[in-house]
Amino acid sequence: MGKFDDLFDKIVRRGNVNIKFADLCYFVEHLGFCGRQKGTSHIVYTMDGVRDIINLQDNNGMAKPYQVRQVISIVKKYRMGGDDNE
Repeated sequence: MGKFDDLFDKIVRRGNVNIKFADLCYFVEHLGFCGRQKGTSHIVYTMDGVRDIINLQDNNGMAKPYQVRQVISIVKKYRMGGDDNE
């Protein structure tokens, strides 16, 4: 399994919200989101064809749990990253 597959399993399938910020950024970028950051601590990710945005903020090297849950919700809503999303 590659890094993305490991993260997909950890985040989406197991619902683990204890994720490193850098890993969550890697994950959403691998899904196809593009991030922009303009002088703030937040990175806002968007993707063509997806109405939802992903807003992530580094919390001492970790992703904020509620933001991980939002990513999980978007992945499931748009059936991203795998054929067997729940």
